[in-house]
Amino acid sequence: MTVQTLAIIVLLVSFFVMIFLRFPIAYAVGLSSVLCMLVQGQALTDVCRLMVKGISSFSLMAVPFFITMGVLMGSGGISEKLIALADACVGWMRGGMAMVNIVASYFFGGISGSASADTASIGSIMIPMMVDQGYGADFSTAVTITSSCEGLLVPPSHNMVIYATTAGGISVGSLFLAGYLAENFRGGLKAVPETQVRAARSLGMSAFQTYRMIVVPQLLRIVFYPLTNQMVWAVLMTSLGVIVGLNNDLTGVTQDYNVKTFRTFEYFAIAAVLYYLIAKAIVAAARLMAWRLFRY
Repeated sequence: MTVQTLAIIVLLVSFFVMIFLRFPIAYAVGLSSVLCMLVQGQALTDVCRLMVKGISSFSLMAVPFFITMGVLMGSGGISEKLIALADACVGWMRGGMAMVNIVASYFFGGISGSASADTASIGSIMIPMMVDQGYGADFSTAVTITSSCEGLLVPPSHNMVIYATTAGGISVGSLFLAGYLAENFRGGLKAVPETQVRAARSLGMSAFQTYRMIVVPQLLRIVFYPLTNQMVWAVLMTSLGVIVGLNNDLTGVTQDYNVKTFRTFEYFAIAAVLYYLIAKAIVAAARLMAWRLFRY
């Protein structure tokens, strides 16, 4: 038996034994990993060094901040307000409390970006409420756990931060922007009446002709201005690059001049005016294109 095989066996056996003994998941994962590395012959000092290196990542700092924000939101009473909003939207439907649970998780996940914070905040309120109204405890728990995964799909999400950090060379802001763009197009497709699609098919159009001649032209008109907003947002968010050491953009250059001359107000006022002019130029160009493309 090789050392690698023995290490894997120790890892799995120790993990399941600790789970059976009702250890917390975090302790079970950490201790079983340490035992696995010790079996492989690594010194305890190396284990500690690797653990510190693994958590000393600037990008991964967003993960505990996401979870902390979710806990603060739950403690501050935002969860109850989100549940009240979801109840006003879908509470009248059949199975209303389950619908409210799902919609509230969607709202909360869009703010916190964390499934665990979503489950802790929304679940602590919704599960007892659903049980009181006659829903089964298992069903209520399953709905809460399943709907909390929406927090990972609705940007901003800390999974995007983890993916960008692991893959390397991928911008976190670009991933967030991609998520918003996908939502813009999805909303545009939903805004096109389904009756138009059925009418086009009844007139003998194929599915491809229907989408090319009926759906896509309306979709582009609907999402054009939201896409313009996303472009302006992307330009303005380049200012955050100075936080991670990017110093060749407008904010970075302004910061360099500020450090050299200590004329903070003048340089940052000029930078603010330049950002404003860039945003206005993008909006003006978008309006001109919209006037040219969407005259009907």
